[in-house]
Amino acid sequence: AYLPHSMRYTAAMTELPGLYAAHLARDRRRSAHTVRAYEATAVRLCAFLQAHWGEPIERATLAKVSAADLRAFLAARRGDEGIGNASAARELSAVRGFLAFAVGE
Repeated sequence: AYLPHSMRYTAAMTELPGLYAAHLARDRRRSAHTVRAYEATAVRLCAFLQAHWGEPIERATLAKVSAADLRAFLAARRGDEGIGNASAARELSAVRGFLAFAVGE
């Protein structure tokens, strides 16, 4: 998936999206397509938050994600790629699952 330069995912970022993908495949038995889509959303969210907050993304920083942060993320997704309502709903579902995994584990 395309990410604007300001949202590039770097190796220095968290490994949480990959751990989340492994959890979905192994523990939740999600399809490969779902795992790829949800991992991509987690990557986009981490990249967005790193640019938005200007700090590395870790479990502790994910614990402070607010509704305003999520609205800003979805607004950026709608603006950058013009995603529709169904895609935005799926994106929000993936974000909720990722945050629950990252903060709750």
